Amino acid sequence: MLGKRMRHIHTQGKQSLEQYRSQQQKRTDELVSTRRDLLTAYQAEGSPEEPVEALTNVIGDRTATLLENWESHLAYAGNNYTPCLPHNLP
Repeated sequence: MLGKRMRHIHTQGKQSLEQYRSQQQKRTDELVSTRRDLLTAYQAEGSPEEPVEALTNVIGDRTATLLENWESHLAYAGNNYTPCLPHNLP
């Protein structure tokens, strides 16, 4: 009985992870795009200050938001569905 209940809970967690990923796909795409832009900016040629200026232009005033979004994304990385499991079981 307990095993069946645990399988059900984990199945629900995996389904919730897939739903979360589907809902967050746009944000994930934006994070990947920003990462590409950061790497491109880092390769800027010229004086040593130019890559720093290019990175600053990409990030702008979004530092806190980007970090928050990356941390949120990493919480679910590697098919980690544990954040989707119920926290208060009867």
